[in-house]
Amino acid sequence: MNWAPYLLFILMSRPMEFCMRMVPPDDVGFTTEDPTGLTEATTDPMTTVTVTEEPTTTATPDDCTVCGINDILLPADDGMKKRPNEWLQTDSTSDGCVQWNVYCNTSPDCTSTILYADSPSGTTEIGDDLATSSEATLTCQKDGTWSSGTVTEIENLYCVFGGDCV
Repeated sequence: MNWAPYLLFILMSRPMEFCMRMVPPDDVGFTTEDPTGLTEATTDPMTTVTVTEEPTTTATPDDCTVCGINDILLPADDGMKKRPNEWLQTDSTSDGCVQWNVYCNTSPDCTSTILYADSPSGTTEIGDDLATSSEATLTCQKDGTWSSGTVTEIENLYCVFGGDCV
């Protein structure tokens, strides 16, 4: 067998470097040799930046067109308190705020029909006290609450019927 080619290959490959040289990243410190001796290579000083977020505040809606009338109507009859039986959207105010008329209608056998509103300041009669009907106009405010006349922040609306009502 001829060993010459194998021997030639081994002798020729020895001076070759088979490893790939790697360049370190810029942010790694390393030492270099200069004519006066060994010194440590430096990079620009690192600056620490602290980011603080400004506190966020939830803005109160400034939209008097988003009130939902069903949010304040009594959900179901509750003893003497009855759910209003009619409500109709009317023309908006000059500011463009939504308005609704709410009605309590009943049979002629009633002697009294009153529309009430619950608010943080208490329960207030907001409708006419007639025998068979009571009505009030509600206006959506810019803070998203309902009002009727001087009663503001209305939370619930309901009817109370007096007499021998059906």
